[in-house]
Amino acid sequence: MRLLYDGNGGNYVQRLQDLSLGKKLLLYLVLFIIIPLITAAVLINSKATGALYNKTYENAIEVLKQTRFNIESMTKEIEYMSLSILSDESMQDFLRNYDHTSPLEIEIHKNRLYAAFNEPFQYLLDSRPYIDSISLNRHGRMLFQYGDMEEDGNEEFHEQAYSLKGIPFWTSVYPFKSRFKANQNKQVISFVRVINDLDTSKPLAVLKINVNESTLSKLYSDIHHWDEGTIFIVDASGNIISSSDKTQLGQSITDQKYYTQLNKQKSGYLKFSGESKDWVLFHYEVQTTDWKVVQIIPEKQLIGPVGIINLFIFAGIIICLIFGLIFSFIQHKSIVSPLKRLYIEMNKVRKGDFNVKLPITKQDEIGRVSFIFVDMIKQIQELIERVYKGQIREQESQLKALQAQINPHFLYNTLDSIRWTAVKNKDFAVSEQIEVLADLFRHVLNHGDTFTTIQQEVKHLEDYMFIQNIRHGSKIEFECTVDPELLEVAIPKLILQPLVENATQHGLEPKMGQGKIHVLITRKADEIQIVVEDDGVGMPENHICLGNMNTEGYGIRNIHERIQLTYGEGYGLNIKSEPHVGTKIVINLPWRGERSNETANRG
Repeated sequence: MRLLYDGNGGNYVQRLQDLSLGKKLLLYLVLFIIIPLITAAVLINSKATGALYNKTYENAIEVLKQTRFNIESMTKEIEYMSLSILSDESMQDFLRNYDHTSPLEIEIHKNRLYAAFNEPFQYLLDSRPYIDSISLNRHGRMLFQYGDMEEDGNEEFHEQAYSLKGIPFWTSVYPFKSRFKANQNKQVISFVRVINDLDTSKPLAVLKINVNESTLSKLYSDIHHWDEGTIFIVDASGNIISSSDKTQLGQSITDQKYYTQLNKQKSGYLKFSGESKDWVLFHYEVQTTDWKVVQIIPEKQLIGPVGIINLFIFAGIIICLIFGLIFSFIQHKSIVSPLKRLYIEMNKVRKGDFNVKLPITKQDEIGRVSFIFVDMIKQIQELIERVYKGQIREQESQLKALQAQINPHFLYNTLDSIRWTAVKNKDFAVSEQIEVLADLFRHVLNHGDTFTTIQQEVKHLEDYMFIQNIRHGSKIEFECTVDPELLEVAIPKLILQPLVENATQHGLEPKMGQGKIHVLITRKADEIQIVVEDDGVGMPENHICLGNMNTEGYGIRNIHERIQLTYGEGYGLNIKSEPHVGTKIVINLPWRGERSNETANRG
């Protein structure tokens, strides 16, 4: 797999072009289907969840605020009742003269007050069940009561009432002490204010209107339909004055995590974490008091519909992934696997095995390509039989025709006769030359075999150079170096002498002065390398082309083609030449181990 360097401190970018088709299809499936699908699902889920959360929270706070009217109406009615009482002339006269009137006159005056207030008070108590009782108290002495009678001597809120000089306030929740019901378990919240003399502003008595907490909680507890959580009313000091959970009455919430944030908002919602779960708190202010109505609900219950949406989205993703995997499997079965089979068969053909087994069952593009490939292989096999082998036979015929132009045996025997005549006449120089020439012809014949050993080929080359040195004198210096382990290795015959002859004729003869030819035969890994190098006149680079040589280079081209026909296109000649420097020819042959002469002759 190739990697491209981007030049930024060693970062690399993988090239997708080198991936297999199966991996590409899988990668494209992930990049363009699965990742966008998951991204879209996450975004949709995020937006839908946020919108649903907001809608759910807004609905919850609106439902909670539906209790505002009843609670604020209650507080307003009680405040209006207190104003009616303190502004009544009969009540003012009764309170002014209470300390200066005889007990009998006080009772008469009380009866008149009861008669005057009986109808409106009784109506209020009947129609407003949250009002438990009304009382007027001065320094612990009960002056006037209506409703459930309270014990005398209770001055718990008097000091605060006197200090406010007539400004009303609401108390925290506390147990009501009934005069006639000692075991009564009732919690009340009181509306308290001082009644002042309307003429002199002198405080006359403390008015207290008691509200039954149980009846008050009914004004809001009907909306509480959650399995967990609670709803309650808290005052400005952080004390719970009414609650759907009666165990919370009188408790302070100032130590809770949400209290500080709660005081910063007039209404709304906030989230906080409990010991084992998360909660959502909804609240609003009661405008006529310093109270806040608070509802706490487990977040899990509120976001139940969100879980259903998430489940549907997750199920949709799973279904899409399953269909994506099915699509990937079908792609692999119908596209990748047939292409792999086609690649395997093509690779076999590339290695020379034309035994193609490729079942064609479909008529799609891959099927048509496979059919064309199989048909092409059949045509190639026919061409090999008809053309390639025909060319080999034609070249063999040409070689035999060249050899048949002269009767080699007749020529060899004639040379041998001439040699012995020279010996008889004691002309030993001529005898030696004729003997070498005879050896040259013997090597060419080689009993009709096309292979010889490197040792025999080098001996033939030395005989050839012996004759050349007689012609040229000391003009040509020849050197041959052979790795001893290669002497018995079989190679095609007559591949060295034509190269040396070409170096002599075209490289050294046109050169002024002495020249040198060096032949080096070595082993390079799994190859035999033969180098023929001269320091002749050389030739331009554009004249070097084994496939398109002129008549003078026919012998070299013939050697190149013979080697490729014998060993394949990976072997042959490589020529490098430079004018006025020389020429270097390199032959590459496969290493096949040592062979005897008999083995070499069999090829």
